[in-house]
Amino acid sequence: MLLRRTTKGTEELRSRSRELGLRERGVLFMLNAPMEARDLHAALGPSTPALIEALLATGHVEAAQAGAVPPPQTAEPVPTAAAEPSAAAPESRRSLAAARMFLFDVCERMFVRRSPQVAERFRSMLREARDGLSMVAAAQEILDHVEQVAGTERAATVRDRLAELLPDGLEPPITTAPSPLD
Repeated sequence: MLLRRTTKGTEELRSRSRELGLRERGVLFMLNAPMEARDLHAALGPSTPALIEALLATGHVEAAQAGAVPPPQTAEPVPTAAAEPSAAAPESRRSLAAARMFLFDVCERMFVRRSPQVAERFRSMLREARDGLSMVAAAQEILDHVEQVAGTERAATVRDRLAELLPDGLEPPITTAPSPLD
């Protein structure tokens, strides 16, 4: 079954109300483009079917018709010899552990002196993140705070580096613009 995030799902990711849990939000992060349910299951583990059913029931995710939504056909830039070495981190560096250590470092450098409580909350989230889904959800929280504290450009830099460290099949979270209420 081909799945895609609905407008309601996108709004959930952008809102600060956080109606859904970390695992459900992680599924929504993964569905930044239509994706087969079996691919989600392979990337996120055995609890994925229950999460998908719950998100379908609440309207955050919908089944997409294979013919109605073609896979994204963006023009791929032709790789140049200079771009190839930096295109992706070696497989040995792509892991949840590497992504976790990078995010721990971001927390230490950016938040410990200014907001020790915030840094401790993020460290706790990272310690509890045992799978790709919860790691992506924790990364979203951290990136949101990086954007608030250091700006969109810094958040984009952190996101790009995180993309190099996450295992294949996991996308770094989108950064959101600060809410007009902030």
